[in-house]
Amino acid sequence: MMDYENKITGYHCNYKSRLECFITKNEICISLDTHYLGDGMYFWNNQYDLRFWEAKKKAQAKGAGIEEPILCVTAKIGYDTCQLLDLTVKEEFEKLIRIRDIVNNAHRSKKDVFENYALGEVINKLFRAEGTFGAYFSEIKVIKVNLRYENISEGYIIGAKDYSERLHPNQSFSFDVRTIHCVKDGANLSFCEIIKEEVAS
Repeated sequence: MMDYENKITGYHCNYKSRLECFITKNEICISLDTHYLGDGMYFWNNQYDLRFWEAKKKAQAKGAGIEEPILCVTAKIGYDTCQLLDLTVKEEFEKLIRIRDIVNNAHRSKKDVFENYALGEVINKLFRAEGTFGAYFSEIKVIKVNLRYENISEGYIIGAKDYSERLHPNQSFSFDVRTIHCVKDGANLSFCEIIKEEVAS
């Protein structure tokens, strides 16, 4: 991996066959996504969030009768600040929406308008755009976002409510927000290790 300004550890879970080339050749394992952050390889921020996705993946495999091993792996994600689209920042998300609207308005006379598309599909189209915006998005290698999982309960966190009550009235400790990185380019990834291998049962 190149000497990037920022390096973090990412956590990923997938079927063994999907990760074979990533493990042996360090080739990025692209998921074709239209809902979240578009095409890319997705990483959780820590091993605890990885366990949540691992359980979901196992349940899906069991339901579909898939007996292939499921791997949990770690990787180094590297990027320069100019290569990150940080959608955890309100201003960056607003900029993305402004660009979407400009591109959308430029295509008003055509059928390919995407104001009602899911975010991942919008991002995919912006990455394939031509001209100034296409050049801008071609420099983005990593997208970062926070997602709130409403179905994950905070109730089991002993003491969290008590400590939250001692903060400023409009602040609280929260445990239902997950940070996810979507890596677009394999040059920004370096496989580290397999931390778990298991067949859904």
